[in-house]
Amino acid sequence: MKAIAATDQTAGTAGMKLVELPEPRAAINDVVVQVHAAGFVNTELISGLTAWQGLFQHGRIKAGQSVLAHGAAGAVGSMVAQLAREAGAYVIGTGRAADRQKALDFGANEFLDLAKDTLEDVGGVDLVFDVIGGDFQKRSATLVRAGGILVTVVGPTDIRPADGLTVDFVVEADRPQLSEIVQRIRDGRLRTNIGKVSSLDDAIGTFNSTDRRAGKTVIRVRP
Repeated sequence: MKAIAATDQTAGTAGMKLVELPEPRAAINDVVVQVHAAGFVNTELISGLTAWQGLFQHGRIKAGQSVLAHGAAGAVGSMVAQLAREAGAYVIGTGRAADRQKALDFGANEFLDLAKDTLEDVGGVDLVFDVIGGDFQKRSATLVRAGGILVTVVGPTDIRPADGLTVDFVVEADRPQLSEIVQRIRDGRLRTNIGKVSSLDDAIGTFNSTDRRAGKTVIRVRP
């Protein structure tokens, strides 16, 4: 069978090689189980928790309000878009031009290309979910309506909306919130952010690629 072997453990993905190995044999009393690729991994559950706490615990988002979700095609941003849309909010996603369709697929009602569109054209929003920081954070603060909230996960900041709040936070473990996220994963309300699907033959090249891509890479081991 084909397998990816680490020929040099100090070289990262550059030390991986596609090789032929014998099929594994089950020992006495062992059971061989074919495992399918999981839709979510631990890091994505953390992204889900981050989005949940930012929107509901700190942002107190409600149905009918508007959310500016930066990086709406990324790990946290895609969760923000999905959860905010489910909660009945109007979601404006941001990102690069190549992210447009993915952000819309994840629940954004509209999309803003940060490289070409003018951020200020968004008008007022009730909540900004910031995963970028810097100048975009400063400009986003001016869009927060009276009583609104700027939520950021990029560290402490002195930037404040003119008539609103800024909340910077670090995600915390919370079993009930995690249960809410897991349930949404199970019933399909939350989807993973898949960036590229490659065959096993192309796996090494995919992992070593310098191309920038959003989302998780999935290696298809069977046709």
